[in-house]
Amino acid sequence: MRSLAPFDPKMLRELKGLVFDIQKFCVHDGPGIRTVVFFKGCNLRCSWCQNPESISPEPEIAYSRVQCIQCGVCLKACPHNAITSSPEGFVRHRSLCQKCMACVQVCSTQALRTVGQWMTVGEVIKKVAEDSIFYENSKGGVTFSGGEPTLQFNFLKAVLEESGRRHFHRALETNGYLLWKRLLQLLPQLELILFDLKHLHSRVHERFTGAGNRLIRMNLERLAKQSKVNWIPRVPLIPGLNDELKHLAHLGQWVKGLGAKEIHLLPYHRLGESKLGELGYPPENLIPGIRQPSEEEVEKAGQVLRQAGLTVIIGG
Repeated sequence: MRSLAPFDPKMLRELKGLVFDIQKFCVHDGPGIRTVVFFKGCNLRCSWCQNPESISPEPEIAYSRVQCIQCGVCLKACPHNAITSSPEGFVRHRSLCQKCMACVQVCSTQALRTVGQWMTVGEVIKKVAEDSIFYENSKGGVTFSGGEPTLQFNFLKAVLEESGRRHFHRALETNGYLLWKRLLQLLPQLELILFDLKHLHSRVHERFTGAGNRLIRMNLERLAKQSKVNWIPRVPLIPGLNDELKHLAHLGQWVKGLGAKEIHLLPYHRLGESKLGELGYPPENLIPGIRQPSEEEVEKAGQVLRQAGLTVIIGG
């Protein structure tokens, strides 16, 4: 086994990042068997967001009515009167909640839970390293996702470096909405970038994500021209928003022209809708009438991208 490069033990103990999930045995976020570390906090506000727990850069409280036994202990424990009783059950008021977590601490059924945990570099690496044997056997590794992981830049850079010391294959999933000089600093610590593309047209992109896509497109063009790091475009397929076949044809031609050989098509699913309710977000945060694409719609989208000369992977 190769020896590991010197490291800073103080950094491993003290530098912290906010993580809302670590999923093991994943096969859709890079090659082989992978561990995916989800960073909390995002700089876009996609109207179809399927991981709404990733949006806020702070720990949050989620409430599951199914697990709640209506004991009322949380109501008494909350010092800010942010929980009230109603005929439908208990209601948590986001505007009053100070995220002191007093209600979570007294909930015996875990109907109330904290979303987001501050972890040190060492704690994340320890969790990732538990499955190192699977990475070796499957040529897998670790993927850092979100939210947008580059928002926690110093923490991300540190965990990438520590993962590299252990010779793990490292992938980053990013929306590309960051300064190029920051992405440039991360490139030496990456083997793969999964680059999300929401829509080619900037006005439509801004309408549904809160930001235009000029910076995103410039970053992908620079990445394609200036870096040897492997990159794969990923496109969420949202009916009525970006699934027009003409739009997909232009998108496919554009990324093919940049050198892409493969593209991941990610059909919208409805799992995020229940999460919105648990976190207390209003349902209008989603596009009205949003739905999952049918198998036929997914196949048509895939055919258009294949015609551009790309290998299409459904689901990533």
